[in-house]
Amino acid sequence: MDRTSICVACEYYGVLAVSLAVDPACRSRDEADALCAPHRAKMTEGYCVLCGLRAPWVSPWPNSAIGCCERCYRIIFGGRQAEAVATELAAKKGGAGHAWSRGWV
Repeated sequence: MDRTSICVACEYYGVLAVSLAVDPACRSRDEADALCAPHRAKMTEGYCVLCGLRAPWVSPWPNSAIGCCERCYRIIFGGRQAEAVATELAAKKGGAGHAWSRGWV
């Protein structure tokens, strides 16, 4: 994950009201500090960083706990892309479960 002073979730998911990260100097090694306060709060509680549902499905970064749910992913990237990701996740996991922290998006 490339770090800037901008929240990585705001930037990646195209949030219109982009916010600064909790650690705008990018000195922290904690990935949660790369998020703005609202996204950080959702992520640290295990929620989708966008809507707050307890259904993180995928993450754009390898081995990351920053994830969004399938519904939000479908809204942002479209159904075709979501189906392609679901197929890839099923193949990599042998058809069982969601591997949201693998960074396969």
